[in-house]
Amino acid sequence: MRLDKYLAEALNISRSETTTIIKQKKVKIDDRVAKSGSEEVKGKVYYNEEEIVYKEFRYFMINKPKGYVSASRDDKNPCVVDLVTGVKNLKAAGRLDIDTTGLMILTNDGAFIHKVTSPKQEIYKTYEVECDKEFKREFVSAFLEGFDLIDSDGSIYHTKKAYLEITSKNKALISICEGRFHEIKKMCHEVGLVVTNLKRIKIGSLELDSALKEGEAKELEEKDIEKIFVK
Repeated sequence: MRLDKYLAEALNISRSETTTIIKQKKVKIDDRVAKSGSEEVKGKVYYNEEEIVYKEFRYFMINKPKGYVSASRDDKNPCVVDLVTGVKNLKAAGRLDIDTTGLMILTNDGAFIHKVTSPKQEIYKTYEVECDKEFKREFVSAFLEGFDLIDSDGSIYHTKKAYLEITSKNKALISICEGRFHEIKKMCHEVGLVVTNLKRIKIGSLELDSALKEGEAKELEEKDIEKIFVK
């Protein structure tokens, strides 16, 4: 990779800005001062004596607040991608409703987004659910058996196996592997409940960091990403 591209991507700056810092002799490759942006990077790159590491793909965990939409651009509401600054071309790997909070992943890896959102992968997502009425024990088997629901396009589908764990009178953990439009809200409606609060806390085996406040983000490592696909 050319040095100017490497610097532009790693530092999130323009090509003209990379030319400037190279001319200012602020960039080194290993122990020598770089001379041109056209140089091929064959060694460690330093800017102001600090090593700069280029990553082709980056992954961020965010704790989505209410009021944010899962789109990349929206004329009326703030977008989840706005929660991570200084990184280009991030998109949400999946979606959460505007009034749903919790775990989302933002990345510039399109193949990863396709894989993690594909129903064929059957990656279960776990939600903390609070409803207006009591969860009854017979609901557990009902969620396992599934419901006939109307999808966003008007078609009828039968939900895949969902797991319901009652944690208190009107609170539960619900795990689903589809994530169709308003699916949990619709399933709860089928048993006479109205969802009053919904928070995603887990994707696969990757859990929302309890130290992450709403609106905050942190970059994930490869070992974190692998947890998503562990069954």
